[in-house]
Amino acid sequence: YLCLYYEAEEDLDAESIKAALAKRLPDYMVPEYYVRVESLPKLDNGKVNRKVLETPGERAGRVNKI
Repeated sequence: YLCLYYEAEEDLDAESIKAALAKRLPDYMVPEYYVRVESLPKLDNGKVNRKVLETPGERAGRVNKI
């Protein structure tokens, strides 16, 4: 499955994010899960530290699944 992590001041509507992505991406590339985080964890070189991100199952109450 694909999961989109995004930074935002408030929760965004997952349906509107999915609709916007569906206009630009093939169906198989549109994420199934949408997770808002306060800030993305970064490594010293500025890249996102994907190992620190929680899986959608760990954040069950805060994940928008479409």
